[in-house]
Order: sequence, then structure tokens, then C-alpha cells
Amino acid sequence: MVAAGVAIAALIVGCGEVSGTAQPVSNELFDPCAVVPDEAIRAAGADPAVVSDHLPGGFASQNFDPCVWSSATYFLSVTSSRLTAEQVVDDLRIVERTPVSLDGRRDAFILRRPDDMGTSPCDIAFPWTQGMIIVNVESKLSAADNADNCERALNAAQIVNTFLPT
Repeated sequence: MVAAGVAIAALIVGCGEVSGTAQPVSNELFDPCAVVPDEAIRAAGADPAVVSDHLPGGFASQNFDPCVWSSATYFLSVTSSRLTAEQVVDDLRIVERTPVSLDGRRDAFILRRPDDMGTSPCDIAFPWTQGMIIVNVESKLSAADNADNCERALNAAQIVNTFLPT
């Protein structure tokens, strides 16, 4: 679960300042742990009983709300964020950006990050009214698994998408 937390933390840390005139808007994030039903998590291959709404290491931010589930070989997370598409998709740490089709969503991307820990991190990121939603899959360090985490993440994103706000 540390790898999933580090991935989200890496997206949050280092975001630049924003300038301009603030407009009054609702900036409530949705709670993925409450929004995504157990059957969707099972269909995505994770165990809904093994869940955390906190990132490891105590990292916290008012700019995102994560939920992390576990399977035998990987972690699956869904995060609602206030991050902009530019902050997520154009992050300099992303090594591969691929547009992808996701039912009812526009501007969805497969994002691969460096694999320094051997967890094969992969994100599916797409906009919602308050920012970006990020569906992440990362292998467990203890798992000898050669599956493509981007395929897993895209499959999970397609499953949970119908339960997420637009």
C-alpha cells in the first residue's frame, strides 16, 4: 500500500501556485470508499474487505480523497482530486501518456510513471467537475506477477466509472 500512497503523493507534492480571481464553487470531493460498491471492487479484482481511506506514511491533503483496496498481487485505488488535468496529465514525472476511450468520459488518459520500486504503477486519469479522478493499479512488492497493470487499471476504471460523479 506504500507504493500506491507514494504514487498519489507524488502527484500532489510540487504542484505550483495558482493565480487569478477565485470564483465561489462547491469544492467538495467525493469519497470513493463510499461511492464505489463492493461488487464493483470485486469485479475489478480486488477485495472490498481490505480497504483503506488513508495513504501510508500519514500523507494527507485537502486536494484529494483516496480509497485503496487490495488483491492478492496488487493494490487498486480510486482518488477524487481537485488537481487539474494539466497537473496530472502534464506532470513531468509521467513517462508515457496515452489517450484512452472510457464510456461517458472525455479526455481520459493512461499514465505510466517511472517504476523505481518494481510495482509497475499505472493510472487512468479523467476529469470530473471538481478536478480529476485517478484510478491506479500497482503491483505488490511481494507478488511475482507479470500482468499489465495498465490493462488492470483500465478494466477497473471501466467498471467503477458508472458509480463515479461526472
